[in-house]
Amino acid sequence: MFNNTSGFVIHNSQFIDNSQNVNLRADTTGIDICFEKLLQASIPEAAHDSSARWPPPQCFPGTREQHIQEFVKWASSAAATVQVRRFRIMWTNGPAGVGKSALAQTCAEKIGKLGDLGAAFFFSEPNKRADADRFIPSIAYQLSTKFKPLANILDQKIREDPSLLSKDIEVQFKELILEPFLELRARGEKIRERLVIVDGLDECDSDDAQCAIIELVAAAVREHGDCFPLLWAFFSRPEPHIVQTFSSDIISPICRVAILPVSRDIDEEIELYLRARFEDIQKRRKVATSSSGTWPSDECILTLVDMSAGLFVYAATVLKFVGDPDAMDPEEQLQAVLSLRTGNPLPSNIQQSPTEELDALYTLIMKRIPAKILLFTQRILLLFNQAPKIRATYRGHVENNLGQIIPVLCNIMGVTFTSFEAALSRLHSVLTIDQAPESVHQKPGTSIPWRIRFHHASFMEFLVNQKRAGEIFWIRHPRHYEFLATRGITIVNEMLEAPGSSLKLQTSSVTLSAPLANIDKESTLAIRSVLCDHVSGKVFDWFASASLELGGELLLRLVLFDFRSYWTIRKSRVLSRGTLDMLFAKVPLEHRDQIIRQYKPRRLTLKWLKDRHARNGPKLETGYVLGQGEKSIKVEFSKDGQISINQGA
Repeated sequence: MFNNTSGFVIHNSQFIDNSQNVNLRADTTGIDICFEKLLQASIPEAAHDSSARWPPPQCFPGTREQHIQEFVKWASSAAATVQVRRFRIMWTNGPAGVGKSALAQTCAEKIGKLGDLGAAFFFSEPNKRADADRFIPSIAYQLSTKFKPLANILDQKIREDPSLLSKDIEVQFKELILEPFLELRARGEKIRERLVIVDGLDECDSDDAQCAIIELVAAAVREHGDCFPLLWAFFSRPEPHIVQTFSSDIISPICRVAILPVSRDIDEEIELYLRARFEDIQKRRKVATSSSGTWPSDECILTLVDMSAGLFVYAATVLKFVGDPDAMDPEEQLQAVLSLRTGNPLPSNIQQSPTEELDALYTLIMKRIPAKILLFTQRILLLFNQAPKIRATYRGHVENNLGQIIPVLCNIMGVTFTSFEAALSRLHSVLTIDQAPESVHQKPGTSIPWRIRFHHASFMEFLVNQKRAGEIFWIRHPRHYEFLATRGITIVNEMLEAPGSSLKLQTSSVTLSAPLANIDKESTLAIRSVLCDHVSGKVFDWFASASLELGGELLLRLVLFDFRSYWTIRKSRVLSRGTLDMLFAKVPLEHRDQIIRQYKPRRLTLKWLKDRHARNGPKLETGYVLGQGEKSIKVEFSKDGQISINQGA
């Protein structure tokens, strides 16, 4: 107004304040600035309708209908009843790949159409949507776009304290969500209840933050009830810390739990999904149909349903691979998938793995295992995979696959039950640990882990395949066998050092890292017997698959090993031609004279003549001398794999 003026006086002046419009414009700009700050502190890509997630996972029509209906009934303001709203928090959990995100997306869209969705946040570690510090601002921003009075309160708070957006999660929840809604209720504002959906909570970048989010929401709901007009729906895998938090005495009474298991009960839904999607592929790619006019055949569809075994992500992976627009022929892609069932190698013209998407999921799960326990976890998984199918009967109860029960695995590994469970704690999205059954007759009030139950066979198939799991997560790496061989030879030596030669004395001499004090005597004896049978039967397979370095501890243990005493335990049940061929190839030349020597047998032994009752028995093809001096034995094989063992070399 007075730019570039000086040296003048104004007399009898009247000034009129016209600054109101300017201030109004400044206020509007201020709100815009505050909203911009809130938006910058959030992750807009995590919203259910974000273009970054397009196309989002969704439940195929006709699938998960019961879950969807129950969810909508709970979340919809029109359908809600006092009984339904008794729980203002819902937690839907299930293993990896069952379709939790698809269910969350479908529910978000349905509730959104009813006008009851307040906000939705889809955590995703691979897609960089895992920052706990940006979760609350994201929810606050989405809510403020639906409640204008809330936007005004947030504007004022951010103006007064711009650092609010960098505070810890507890302060942000209180200042940006809880207190603003309570203030609006105190003013008498009529606020329609809205739903907040949080998917993939287990993919948030901090375990502590995951638990804190649950606890903050639960505390607000518990203290303020419907005065806090938000319902909260969480979707996650059943990670132990999340399970523990939702199961606490102060949270479980106000939380409804829904479970999405891997179950063959949904085979019909998976079949419906496969048939419809294959029809789309057939029309899009113009695949030739069979004489019956269908592609694939009914037999093929049912095979794929069986391979999916209740896991939706498996079926989705198959469809993505077969329908790949860059693939030459969908039928060839389909045959490559079916070859996984038969174990046949992939055709040479198939460049991409049919399980690529599934492998990416399992790789992400394995990456979550802390580096300091990863090797230990992998060795447990390998030991489980290697366990023989041993059956035992005691107290009239038949127990199958005793070689895979946790008391046996723990004591082979040389660890306690606590350490064993901790090593598998990051894998609860792909497996479950069952407690011991009543048939074990534990002492009252005690409980021990008993079995590992995998949700789907594809996880173990991933782990044992070097190409799929990669060098880091492949459980059949020689270094893992080296550990098992070391443990195995330790246990066998303890058995051999026992006084007397009875199996009972030998098994009772083994030191247990996981004591069986809470198990009855008969069950304990059965477990000890299985433990010793398992180890003594597998130890040389482990040696043959290990890395036997010159001068290493494993080689020294083999040099000193008493093969003759070992033979009295195992007889011919362990020393197979394949195992000894592998062991011979692995032992360095410098140690072969001390551990294993190969020779060509020249004559039939008396044992062969006696066993075959004829002088024209099988010709012996290969012989090995194991050990040295009084600790040695001779092992001879015929062409048909029959074995002859002589004590003393």
